[in-house]
Amino acid sequence: MEFPTTNLYELEGRVFTETWSIPYKREESLGKCLIAAARLAEEGLCDADESCHRFMERCLPECFQKLLANGAVRRWGPEIQEGVFNMLDLLTNLVIVRLKHGPVPETLLKNTYALALDSECEWNQKNKHRPSDLVGDKAYAESTSQLESYGWLIDLINIFGNRGGFELIADRFASQDQLDAGQMAALLLPIGQCARFLIKGIVCPILQPAVTQALNYVANLEEKQLKCQKIGSCYELLEAVRMLCVSLWPDEVQYTNDLRLKMIIRMLKTPHFSARMNALKELARLIEDSERSRNAGTDADLVQEWMTTNSVLSLALEGNIDQVQYTDRMKELVEFMGPKLQEEELSRIWHMAEQAGPHVVDNIHRIMAAAASRFNPHQFDHLLKLIRKVS
Repeated sequence: MEFPTTNLYELEGRVFTETWSIPYKREESLGKCLIAAARLAEEGLCDADESCHRFMERCLPECFQKLLANGAVRRWGPEIQEGVFNMLDLLTNLVIVRLKHGPVPETLLKNTYALALDSECEWNQKNKHRPSDLVGDKAYAESTSQLESYGWLIDLINIFGNRGGFELIADRFASQDQLDAGQMAALLLPIGQCARFLIKGIVCPILQPAVTQALNYVANLEEKQLKCQKIGSCYELLEAVRMLCVSLWPDEVQYTNDLRLKMIIRMLKTPHFSARMNALKELARLIEDSERSRNAGTDADLVQEWMTTNSVLSLALEGNIDQVQYTDRMKELVEFMGPKLQEEELSRIWHMAEQAGPHVVDNIHRIMAAAASRFNPHQFDHLLKLIRKVS
């Protein structure tokens, strides 16, 4: 079978333009490309076919980004909304086939299918009042509210389940193939996005071994793995597991949060720049989460207390202050700590400039300037004393 290249060209012309228009009927270009990609995937030729690979990597993500996440979704009528559902049905079938054959389709799962199952995306928000029609013999998901039933999302989850999707995820974890953190995260992220709708008694027995395996993987990481370029995927994996645990295994949420914090500490202690940068990026996300109060058990006061108890700022200061991108991340930490900064930490930051070159001195002054916006009077007095000693 050949991939319909003519349809791909037409689709690209309609997608990659300011006045875009995504076809939403099965007999049109997107539908034909999705069906052809699934058939090639069954034969193990999805990545080998140049046109199919181009569709999967470039065109498919952009199509569904516009169909699911663009504000224009709110203005579309019933026919188009139903057409989008039909495209998501075909997408689900493609995901099922890719899970059966070949390597884990990380990009497809993380960038596109996770968006489709996210109740917060524009399309799901637009259609959250639609009732559900049980699709298949068995229910894997159900509405949690009569007012906002998310019927079409429930139907998509049940389609995925009745086509063996949950078992395929479990089989991937149970296989002899050594999955890395990125692959595990890709497998769990889509169902993590819709975890609150999953029926515990049906889904938990299927996914429990996979979740346990994912947590053990992170807990038992060796030192040499911390310098791997893809180590940042461990945080994605923990976030996917956390989303599942909030709804399905609430007793494991704290353990997942603790693993996240331990990973940050471990990576800050390594001499590898990439690992330390990943740790600072995750710290920034942790701070953002805590300030929005989204994560139970990680509000701002608790995070500041954890950072103080574990000398997180001191560990971070041992890193690459000469690098601008590292310094920018440090500014976020110091500014967040603000009034909680201890005198010895202020002194340490200040004294780092004494034997440093002009470039590093500039970076340190930028860090102090960021922190000063939140200093209390006692901290200001201490900083003034440090300045007077120099002058």
